[in-house]
Amino acid sequence: MTTTEVGTREDASAGKADLQAAEELLDLIRVGEANAVGVADLSRDSGYSQRRVKALIRLLRHNGWPICSTSGNGYFFPASRQEAEHTKAYFAKIIESHEQTLRAIQRGLSTLFAGIE
Repeated sequence: MTTTEVGTREDASAGKADLQAAEELLDLIRVGEANAVGVADLSRDSGYSQRRVKALIRLLRHNGWPICSTSGNGYFFPASRQEAEHTKAYFAKIIESHEQTLRAIQRGLSTLFAGIE
């Protein structure tokens, strides 16, 4: 894939240098879950820290690149709709878990601070 195949939209919070760095990762990401590349490998091959790689992946995703991942398998472009749907389901479970945590915290706060506010 090239930038012209999917296109990029410049994110308001990202500068040109960030987008250029992010696009350099595109050549390192392979097609298909079986060919997924871990963050440590992307870090080594790009010269960026793992934290920076994750931020650049997030930037690419926010700019329309369909970069998939699931727990422990690394990053990849989907080879099929099924692989993309698998990633979507994985993230939906994470979101549901975080929503449950938020509701539990809210219940705890309501109990803890009942009558104080």
